[in-house]
Amino acid sequence: MSRGELSARAALESLQAIEGGPIHQRADARIGRRAWEIAGRLGWMKTYDAEYLALADLLGCRIVTLDGGIKDAARRLSIQVAL
Repeated sequence: MSRGELSARAALESLQAIEGGPIHQRADARIGRRAWEIAGRLGWMKTYDAEYLALADLLGCRIVTLDGGIKDAARRLSIQVAL
């Protein structure tokens, strides 16, 4: 344990629970271009957070985040934020 917050066993069990859940990984070939557009519109120098917003936008789904900046950006882009 490098920081002592979670044992390796607990981390593995958590990963297995996530992988076994109803969430499935998605990708879209258009995500890069849409993320670039979003980052440009919002004045962001990087597309990391914009990729999350781009995927939600392309899939037409809501996002789930605790990050206030992403919430504000989503609302500016008319992407729904789950409560």
